[in-house]
Amino acid sequence: MIYRKKLFNSLSKVLFDNKLSNNNFFGRDEYLNSVIVKSNKNLLGKIKDVKIIKGNQNTLFGEIVDVDNKKEFAAWICQKLLSLTKT
Repeated sequence: MIYRKKLFNSLSKVLFDNKLSNNNFFGRDEYLNSVIVKSNKNLLGKIKDVKIIKGNQNTLFGEIVDVDNKKEFAAWICQKLLSLTKT
């Protein structure tokens, strides 16, 4: 679980290959970690940028990062990194 926690609040490229119930989609990131996101759009066969939010022993959970909010996400990551260097 320590490894997975290091992935929280990071950005991963995920290939989606399965639709689960309630508009949840299952995919794997570039390191073959299981990732689940909720989306109203069909993600099957698509590679998307995903912000990892939480996870458990087996699966990571995240949200799709759209082109419009990539800048916002980048600014958030910079802010997070700056706060870590201050401690």
